[in-house]
Amino acid sequence: MRPLRDPRDEKAAYGGKLTKWIANVDGVRRVGRLISEAMHDFLASGNVFVMPFRWYDPFPTLMHEAAAAGVPIAAAACGGITGFLDSGPEFSFADDPADLNLLGSATARSVDSPRARDGGGRWPGARVECEFDGSIVAGEFEHLYDRLRQPREAGK
Repeated sequence: MRPLRDPRDEKAAYGGKLTKWIANVDGVRRVGRLISEAMHDFLASGNVFVMPFRWYDPFPTLMHEAAAAGVPIAAAACGGITGFLDSGPEFSFADDPADLNLLGSATARSVDSPRARDGGGRWPGARVECEFDGSIVAGEFEHLYDRLRQPREAGK
């Protein structure tokens, strides 16, 4: 038996509203959960990845996975999404994360414009590869760990 969601839960209410909205959009389908091994291939098979976040997430992992798959991203201007995507060419945000029509317009721009679609899929993937590749992140953690292990010099 599934636990009942608290009707005061803002995320659950937003998820319900978004699910109903998606059900009425031609050519869009909600798939629910995927196993991690299937994620890359699933994301790479799409035309655009829509990121309808309303809550501040400093490092939205799913967005980075979509970028690594080379899929253009349509997203709400919220949290770490803006920091990662705001420098991209041909990229526009849905300025109000609560307005699903703005998100729909941002999605349509990604789908309708070949320049936005091609560029929007290429540069985020390159950025993930250059900045967030596992070996790069692991090396940065090792460097930080080594630095923290060093005894501090007097007066510093």
